[in-house]
Amino acid sequence: MPPCKIAIAYHQGLIRALLRNIVAEVAGAEVAGEACSALELLELLKNSVADLVIVDIDLLKKRGIKTITQIKHLFPKIKILAVHKSRPHVSHALPRCVDGCFSIEHARGELHAAIETIQRG
Repeated sequence: MPPCKIAIAYHQGLIRALLRNIVAEVAGAEVAGEACSALELLELLKNSVADLVIVDIDLLKKRGIKTITQIKHLFPKIKILAVHKSRPHVSHALPRCVDGCFSIEHARGELHAAIETIQRG
């Protein structure tokens, strides 16, 4: 099975490093690239292959639902997971085209499970 390629988009470098380390723990998963803004994420996806995007919900607020809509339109097969500090905040802010969410406090377990689900198809 080919590796699950993951793009990470988070505004804080420390959190991107945490997410990168968690992805490295999952067999068959690899980081395809990183971005710290919505525009950078769109450029990254145009220039690399990704199966999954982990995106900071705060990035979505800055560019709104437009960024997610663009990603889904340009790259319809990419799955999108939104991450934030608290699940209630994420749940209320999610556009319908986001495939899932997890809180940073539970990132290790929830991200492992999400990646494995995507790998299974």
